[in-house]
Amino acid sequence: MELDEQTLKDLKEMNVLIVDDNPANLDILWKTLEQEGYQIAVASDGESALETTANVAPDLILLDIMMPGIDGYETCRRLKADPATRDIPVIFITAKTETEDLVKGFDLGGVDYITKPIRQEEVCVRVQTHLWLRKLRTDLAKKNQELENANARLAELDKIKTGLLNNLNDKTRSLEQLNEAHHSLTNDLEMKNMHLEESEREAVKKNQELETVNKELTRLNDLLVQHGISLEKDD
Repeated sequence: MELDEQTLKDLKEMNVLIVDDNPANLDILWKTLEQEGYQIAVASDGESALETTANVAPDLILLDIMMPGIDGYETCRRLKADPATRDIPVIFITAKTETEDLVKGFDLGGVDYITKPIRQEEVCVRVQTHLWLRKLRTDLAKKNQELENANARLAELDKIKTGLLNNLNDKTRSLEQLNEAHHSLTNDLEMKNMHLEESEREAVKKNQELETVNKELTRLNDLLVQHGISLEKDD
């Protein structure tokens, strides 16, 4: 498996917890993974492994099966029972090669196993593989969360858009009603102006007729005066 430089760099920043009660095995595993540049924590039994896991939150656990106190199987069972640690991959370290023993480890949630005596090259390959898979799962979960957040934001924006469109539709209907009212008022005003103009024309006509009558009266009065007839009454 060929990984790019950035991925390899990211893997070096991940934490590996080694759990083994045998100092010789612990020393081999420590030195092997230290040379690879991983961040390492150690525990010598199951109880301290659970405590260290709670504090360190490792990305991968190398877990010996045969240990004093609670063994590796029970330690793994407790890890998988806790929502905070159930997703941490566990690689069993075992001298057992019986199929039944290996299957039991997988049934309890283990992802792989390393057999004793420990071979450094095998350890490096298995650790790198499962850290890489861990990174892929973590990145995928992060992307899924980002997608969920984006979808939630899109739903929120869609809700806002719907509200704005409804508001715009309401305003459009109100504007249409105002336009209709304005059109009606404009028509009424035009009719009133037409009536007013007609009234003004009638008034002008009547004034012209009155002026004509006054002129006739003045002319008749002048004729009567010329003939010595006065329309004024005597006292």
